[in-house]
Amino acid sequence: VLTNNLLGVHATNFDRIYGEADPSEVVIKNVVVSSTDPADTRGIFIDGSGSLSGIGAEITGVSAVGFEEGIGIEGDDAAAYIHSNEGPISGNDVGIAVFGGRARIETTDLRGNLIAGVFTLAASIVDLGDCGDTNFTGLGSSIGLNDLRDYDGVVAWAIYNQNFFNFSDVLAQNNFFGFPVPVADIDDVVFDDTDAPISSSVFASEAGDSDGDGTSNCDDGCPLDPAKIAPGDCGCGVADSDTDADGT
Repeated sequence: VLTNNLLGVHATNFDRIYGEADPSEVVIKNVVVSSTDPADTRGIFIDGSGSLSGIGAEITGVSAVGFEEGIGIEGDDAAAYIHSNEGPISGNDVGIAVFGGRARIETTDLRGNLIAGVFTLAASIVDLGDCGDTNFTGLGSSIGLNDLRDYDGVVAWAIYNQNFFNFSDVLAQNNFFGFPVPVADIDDVVFDDTDAPISSSVFASEAGDSDGDGTSNCDDGCPLDPAKIAPGDCGCGVADSDTDADGT
């Protein structure tokens, strides 16, 4: 348990005196970091900002509460696999912040952060859930199942994406957003190109099979219509039938 530190855990392979080390990997496991000081910046910091050789981390079984960023990944050569964190990562300004690095995030409780559960910026490559198993982060494909409930999209967002439109989209499929109740539309709690055209897209879906039609939400184009898995000609909730027999 680490309490009231400016940085709870700081992983880097660059030292201002001794210079750069070889590419490094670290495992951060079963650690609790917390703060009551608003000046404390990051509970866990994977810092590739001064390095060209790469710093990677596996972060599992942790809890981070009370920081500007519960977990921060920064720099093009920083990468993190974040999983199985039921701690939770809560009560921070931002639960997980990714600035130019890569992150695979799954099975992590990110409820109750003040600005965003996940914040992305500066060409970050982030996979919070990948129905297509594309492994586009190079860290393996996320199964999702992150808890991103209890955000309103007004004061706080489940995901706040400020990657520029010409950089990577964010995958966030198969997670818990609270859809369809109380969140009627997942887009309402996700900030992306639909809110600011300069941002890239977030592809998000609720975990499970909301309409009980045997097709998971990941693969269902009409997740609340048990009669359809694609909008078709008439859209979700309306049968594609020609009631007046005019051929349309």
